[in-house]
Parts: sequence; structure tokens; C-alpha cells
Amino acid sequence: MTVGGGSALAMFSGVTSASGPIATEALTAPTGLTATGTPTIALSWAASTSPKFTGTRVFRATTSGGPYAQVAQLASVATTTYSDTPGSGTFYYVVEAYYSGGGANWTSPMSNQASAQVPYPAHVADGQGTQTTAPFSTAAAAEVVAFVGSDGPSPSPAQTVTVSGAGLAWSLVVRTNTQLGTAEVWAAHAATALTNVTVTSTQSSGNYYQSLTVVAFQGLVGTGATGTANAGSGAQSVSLTTTHPESVVYGVGDDWDAASNRTLGPGQTMVHQYEPPVGDTYWAQYRTAAVPVSGTNVTLNDTAPTTDRWNYSAVEIRAS
Repeated sequence: MTVGGGSALAMFSGVTSASGPIATEALTAPTGLTATGTPTIALSWAASTSPKFTGTRVFRATTSGGPYAQVAQLASVATTTYSDTPGSGTFYYVVEAYYSGGGANWTSPMSNQASAQVPYPAHVADGQGTQTTAPFSTAAAAEVVAFVGSDGPSPSPAQTVTVSGAGLAWSLVVRTNTQLGTAEVWAAHAATALTNVTVTSTQSSGNYYQSLTVVAFQGLVGTGATGTANAGSGAQSVSLTTTHPESVVYGVGDDWDAASNRTLGPGQTMVHQYEPPVGDTYWAQYRTAAVPVSGTNVTLNDTAPTTDRWNYSAVEIRAS
């Protein structure tokens, strides 16, 4: 999309240098901006078509449409690429051409906006019985979220898990255990950076297989909407409606019947998948792009397999 910024059309009429008038046309915006790659994001664009300009400025934001902060000023007009390593999250970029000289400072309108997502690192523990992640650290405060898929007893009572560790106060966000096993999301807020901490998932019943995936969302502030779904067969699908802009949406599931790779729906990425020897599958996945608008209905889904029993929980992690 095209994003307007504070830059005005730069009319060169009347601006002169030692060699005479510079130009009498508007300074045009760069076009065709793209953003690709992770963890380093490669930006590329087509230069301004104005006859003379000094260079290009690069701007980055964490919300669609800004506000933007300048991250680079490229002095060469021949430069139409830039590499940025901003950390984890979803990032939005625009660029603008500028002219500086002869007592004038002009800027073009901003280019189209391009975005890219750098995945948050996942800390995983798989196996039978209680599971604990390897030690991990964060560079800053974070919303720490645990996604747990577990086998469970047959018949009842239904399986549940409890998450603890990292010196944090953990709370259950959403649990789905109508079918055998359980799919749960737990969360805790780390007010400061974490150093060499571990997180543990403990089952309420038995010594069953489980998968624990922990993600520390630096720059995000808490959990929001949740979704829960289960079925005795059919493709796996769970939905929620976001409550804040720029949220990310994650889900966790358990398939009690078979060890089988999920076939993800469009626009989604697998975080981790575990197929233990007992013939189950536990997995965590997320919507690849952040959801710009509050009130958006978001579905996480897998198109295959379609013959197994499953539990599926989803959560919104808020940017504001």
C-alpha cells in the first residue's frame, strides 16, 4: 500500500547552484519497495526518477502506517538496497528520496510500505513425563508464552498440565482437552531481561509424552483473545477475533491418534512439531504476519490429516 508521510512535494523551481538552476520538477518518490529475509531483512526499491537527488532515507516502524523512525540515510543515489537486522517481530518500512545542496533541503513523498517478520526464537522440550527447556535468556522485558501439547489418560480424568519456572508467575490462558490429551497456552510477564532461565511443564496425570514450546515475545505486552476447538475427526481449525492492532496469533494442538505431519493452511508457519513413538502429534504454529486491525477474525488451520481426534487452542499476543 502507499503510505503518506510528513514529506511535502519538493519543487526545485528557483533553487540554484554554482552551475545554475537544479530542476523545475517535483522530487518523485522511490517505488517498488520490498522487504525479504530473516533475521536480516533485505530492502530493495527503484530509485526516484527525478534528474537530481542526493540520496535515500530508510524508515522503520513496528505498526503499519507508522509512526516511522529513520534507520539510515544513504548518500549514494545509486544505492537502492539496504540490510536491516531489527530483532524479532513484524517490521514496516518506507523510503524517501532527498536533495540537500545549494541551501535547499527537499524530500519526496514516501514510497509504498513493505513489511517483513523476524520469527521469535522458540525454546523446546519434548519427551515422556515432565519436560524442561534448556536455559535461555532475553535482551529485555518480554511476554513469555508456553505452548503445550500432551498425551493423556484413557478414560478420564482429562489430562492437564501446569507450567512453571523462570522465576515468573504463570497463568493458564486457554486449555482444550475435550478429546484425549490436551492443548494448552500459559503465559507470564517478565518485567526485566531474563538470564539463563528454564521453563517446565508438568502433567496432572501419568507419565505421558508431551511437547513444550516456549516463546519470549520481546516488545509485546500481553495476551488477548483466545480460541478453542476440538473434533473426533476432520481438518484442524481454530479461530479468534483480535482485540488490539498489530497482534500476533499462535496456536497449539494435539492429535491423539497418529504421528502425522500437519499440512498448514495459507499464511501460516510451523514453530515446532513433535511425533513421539506412541503415535501422537503435538505442534505449535502461528499466523506468519501480524494482524494490523483490531476486530479481525483470524483462523489457524491444518488441511491434513483429516481422520484423527484433535484438540486445538489459539491465543492473541498483543502489541499494545
